[in-house]
Amino acid sequence: MARLDPRPAIIAVDNGSTDASASLLAKALDEGLVSECRQGRAQDGFGDAVRAVESGLDESVTWLWLLHDDVEPRPDALAELLRQGEGCDIVVPKLLEPRRRNHANRIGELGQTIAGSGARVLDVETGDVDQHQLASGEVLGGSTAGLLVSRDAWRELGGTSPELPLFRDGLDLGWRAHEAGLRVVTCPAAGIHHRWAGRTGQREAALAPRPDRTDRLLGMRTVAAHSQHPTLTSLRLALTAVVFALGHLLGKAPGRSLDELAAAWELLTTRSLTAALHRRVAYTTSRADTTHLRPPRGRMLRLRADQFASWVSDRVLPEREADTSIDELTTDRVDGRRARRSLLVPVAMTLVLLAALVAGRRLFGFGTLTGPALAPAPATLSGALDAWLRTPDGQLANAPWLGLGALGSLVGLGRPGWFVLLAQLLAVPVAMLAGTALWHRLLPPRTTAARLLLSLVWGLSLPLLGVTGSGSPGGALLGVALPLAAAAWLDWVRRDEDDAAVEKLRAPARYALWSTLAAVALPALLLPLWGFALAGAMRRGSLHVPGLAVAVFGPLLALAPWLVGLVRTPSRLLTGPDPLLAARAVHASTPWGNTPWWLFSVGAALLWLAACWALVVDPRTRRLALAGAALTAWVLGLVLPRLALPLHGGTVRADASGWLLLATLVLLALCPAALTPSALNPSALNPGRLLRRATGILLALLAAGQLGWWLGAAGAPVHRTRTELPASVVAVEQSNRATRTLLVDAGSIPARWSLHARDLPRWGSAEGDQVPDPALRQQAQALAAAMASGTAGEDLADGARALGIGHLWLRGGDDGLVSAVSDTPGLGPAEAREGATTWTVTGLVTRTPDREWAGPRRGWPAGLGILALLVLAVLAAPTTAAAEGPRRAAAQPGRRSNR
Repeated sequence: MARLDPRPAIIAVDNGSTDASASLLAKALDEGLVSECRQGRAQDGFGDAVRAVESGLDESVTWLWLLHDDVEPRPDALAELLRQGEGCDIVVPKLLEPRRRNHANRIGELGQTIAGSGARVLDVETGDVDQHQLASGEVLGGSTAGLLVSRDAWRELGGTSPELPLFRDGLDLGWRAHEAGLRVVTCPAAGIHHRWAGRTGQREAALAPRPDRTDRLLGMRTVAAHSQHPTLTSLRLALTAVVFALGHLLGKAPGRSLDELAAAWELLTTRSLTAALHRRVAYTTSRADTTHLRPPRGRMLRLRADQFASWVSDRVLPEREADTSIDELTTDRVDGRRARRSLLVPVAMTLVLLAALVAGRRLFGFGTLTGPALAPAPATLSGALDAWLRTPDGQLANAPWLGLGALGSLVGLGRPGWFVLLAQLLAVPVAMLAGTALWHRLLPPRTTAARLLLSLVWGLSLPLLGVTGSGSPGGALLGVALPLAAAAWLDWVRRDEDDAAVEKLRAPARYALWSTLAAVALPALLLPLWGFALAGAMRRGSLHVPGLAVAVFGPLLALAPWLVGLVRTPSRLLTGPDPLLAARAVHASTPWGNTPWWLFSVGAALLWLAACWALVVDPRTRRLALAGAALTAWVLGLVLPRLALPLHGGTVRADASGWLLLATLVLLALCPAALTPSALNPSALNPGRLLRRATGILLALLAAGQLGWWLGAAGAPVHRTRTELPASVVAVEQSNRATRTLLVDAGSIPARWSLHARDLPRWGSAEGDQVPDPALRQQAQALAAAMASGTAGEDLADGARALGIGHLWLRGGDDGLVSAVSDTPGLGPAEAREGATTWTVTGLVTRTPDREWAGPRRGWPAGLGILALLVLAVLAAPTTAAAEGPRRAAAQPGRRSNR
């Protein structure tokens, strides 16, 4: 301060400090560094201290220079501020990070603005080296540290707001100055080193025992007060704080999460302070437009999108090299290989997305998207939620995959049909992207091509195994969950025993999270996944008990209500979503769906040959054990679908895609050993290189065949379709009468029947009996049998009316059967259409509330599952890094001061 030029009159205010600040100020006063020293109160804010001093100043004083106790101005800082202040009212200096020996000065802040959430937004990159590259310009406001304010402006605005005693007071002052028609500019030439002792917790302040909480509160209060409707804005900010709190909780920062919630609560309970600040803002406002000084609405979204893209890029290319090496700077040679490697991944992903559009060309159009294993999606989000919460007969909860579909519909802007379209289109690309998380752990750097090849083979396994062809939601989910679970398992196996106890649970929690999603698709997969969990918990003879408990009990807790209900229907453990619907697409001889047997056989042979080649390269015992596990899963996938399983009065077959996908992933996980140069056997004939090339060729041939099948025919069974019922029948079903239609297929052996209504079929309708009541189900079955056999009597129409059935639909019957049904009393004229015949039940048939057959709504199983998944996500998330304050000497014990 003694080196300042020009030298100002410095008046210090001690707001009730409890350390040695008072003696330091007394010494500075004796030495002439401070012109005057005044005493304040600990509960006074910074603005209160300035107002107390300003009121007693001589009228000749025209400028106020506000300084904190943790600043170090450059000698020319004040001169530059005064020079910039000509024609301005408030001048904001450039705040630099604390000075460090042998380090360049780094920029900390040059003015501030504020986001709609109350977050502080800076217009400079914090940490950039100060090269005097910044120019002066308008700014919304800034920190009061080093702020130069004309005395006239201070008086006109009434100083800083008492409602903002510590943080955001300078920002609010500048904001009100703009709205009053005053000028607020930055001065990059004026450098001031600042420690930010208040926000980083280095200074204990009575007004801010928890700086983060106080900063969030005052930021939200500032935004609310400057809005047209402070109360509504406060409610919006409180909801935003709840979302931020969940984010901090996922980052295992419960303290910061509590700070967000406490700040939101205090904002709502101190509305009088917000109202007082709003009146102060309204008093000084001249309707000046400050929109251009606020961050655009999409800026924070773009920032989050950039962060997400960076995270995805780190997953895809985790070992990127530095942009420029010293060798490249000192050589004339240009290495194009690195450039090609860096372009390989984005180009490949772009081509895969384009291929997905080509393969899904039949998915676009009008009508409902359906498939052999894909039921029509509900029309609205409320319908999807209803399908999730409705409980089938004899169970505590509905299938959890319905919850994933309902929540996923938010991605489709609340339209379940749009979400289904996205899921079907992106099933292969997303599975490829999930596979990269596994391959980058199994392959060393500079093996981008090998990683892409393995990812391509894994993603294209979905159409080869009939997943995309049948539209199976479970298969698409397994394409993502299985490789991510394998990646988490590898992290668990390679854990560092010196990590903290909480960090050791991250990998098991991730494994439990993805295992839960895999079990949603195929419950029986929990058994092999638990076997892998036991193997992952064992390391060097020691058992990681906490991790094993999380990996085993996490899925059990999340799926407990549903799994308990499956005790009565154990066959459901071996089937995927909507088993009664998927059973029609599963054949004992071809459990891999619509893929030709010869194509499946060739693909399987190439895959197994590549894996066996890799075992020749590295025949360690644990790799042989993995090969045995893959063989077991492969055999189960081929054998189990041959068994006819009773379920809900019908016959289903076990799902094969889950076991085949698990075996495929394990086999592909063996292949990197043959694609790693360091693992090869260097000899005269170099057989290792031959093996490596052979493995790559086999996988490339497999990928080529898979790609051709995907682009050519794999998407054919999934298509857009309109209902086969006449428009008049659909209109009655959609009306207030809400009748049902009895559908009978007499051409199948035995004859099959089902019900159609405005809410049937839909997601989950094949998870249980369409008619839960046994007596009602027996009546409906009797009506269907009578129609299929041609023995319908006079009571056919009466029975239909009693069940709320307004129309009868028959397919596969000959002319004699159609005539027999048409002669039944109580039925209207027959209407033939596209090989089917429809009759109307005479009379005003209405489905009254007592004929509603849907199960009861239960919300607690869904809540329990979501809570369990949130707990696993919190354990799995990386720990949020604590904010580091600038380096400085340790504070003296007991220090407390208010700037």
